[in-house]
This record gives sequence, structure tokens and C-alpha cells, in this order.
Amino acid sequence: MDAAGRFYLIVSTLTVVAMYAMIIHFVPWILHAVGAFGSIPSLVATVLGSLGVYKLIAWGVRLILGKWLWLRARVSGPSFLHGTWIGYFRGRNNDLRYVVEHFEQDFDGLVIRGQSFTEDGREHAHWTSTSATIDPRSGVLSYLSGCDIMTRNVTVQSVCVFQIKRDDKSDCAHGITGYAVDVNDGIRIAVTEKKLDKRLLSFSEGLVEAKEMAANANA
Repeated sequence: MDAAGRFYLIVSTLTVVAMYAMIIHFVPWILHAVGAFGSIPSLVATVLGSLGVYKLIAWGVRLILGKWLWLRARVSGPSFLHGTWIGYFRGRNNDLRYVVEHFEQDFDGLVIRGQSFTEDGREHAHWTSTSATIDPRSGVLSYLSGCDIMTRNVTVQSVCVFQIKRDDKSDCAHGITGYAVDVNDGIRIAVTEKKLDKRLLSFSEGLVEAKEMAANANA
């Protein structure tokens, strides 16, 4: 079951429990309403009440999971990618580039906003995903993005495909390896990343950690 399915399962289960408790505690009032107003108005009131309870619980669960990242990670399982990711790659001229990305994820989807930097810390490029797909069963992340490179005057359309690293197929991801390819030339650039934090940290903070990661990998 994917993250959205788990979310709606939780909401539906809590709604059933809440409605059961309400019926148990308010049975005398409900029976009185049936006798006073008839079965059809009572049925309508019950349906509207159930929808109201469902929406209220859905709002509450979404609010809690939005604030409590640890719990959201447990609910989402292998689909959970939200947070700050860092990494590196070598460009077409074998120039080292550092990567910092924000994976902004909720139960409606995933948006990836990233930046790359030169070895002296200048911004090299920035991008935002236009669509992202997570396959938790096979452990694959793929997305399309529009990438603006500082030295060019056009927005490059890219396809990115990554294998998700995890300790177990039911665990959250801690790293990704794969490639990004410019659809105009078809050249694949290998990229390696790891998760720095569940929170969305600043890009400057991520850059410091990305430099250290690349240095350790190339030592």
C-alpha cells in the first residue's frame, strides 16, 4: 500500500471508531430523532454527520503528520523521501559539482527543488521537478525537471532516474544513485546523493555537508 492509501486507511478507521462511539453514546437521542422526524431526515443527518466527522479527522491527521515528521515517516514507510538531500556529480568536462535538494513531500505528491554548485561555492544551476514518481516496491525514483544552468540562456528539460538505497524494502530511503539526462543531447550524468535530514535545511548548510561528502568519497 502506498503512502496515500495508508493515510486514507487511517482516516477511515478513525472515522468508523468515532461514529461507533457517537452512536453508542447518543443512541437515545437518535431514537428520539427517528420518532420525531422520521427515518429519512435522520438518515440524511447521519450521512452529513459522517462526512463532517471524516473531513474533520482527515484535517487533523494531515495537520499532525505535517508537523510530526517522525510519525509521517512511519506511516509512509519506503515511500518517505521528504527532507534535505545532498550529493555530487561530475559534469561533461569532469568538473565536480555539489548538489543540494529539497524533497517537499505530502500525501498528494512530491516536488523536488534543487541547486548545484561549483567547487568554489558559486551556483551552477537550479531546477524544479514537473512530475515525480516513487515506486517503493522496486525502489526507483524518477522525475522530469526544468533546469536553468547559469551559463546558458535556456531552460533544459531533464529526465532523472535513481535507485533508492535502503536497509530493507520496508525502510525509508537513506540514499539514491542514478543519473540525470538532458533530453536534448541524451548524455547521462551520474549522480550520488544521501539524505541529510528529514527537515528542509538551508541550501548553504547543505552545501557544506555536500562538500564533505564528496571529499570523503574521493579521498
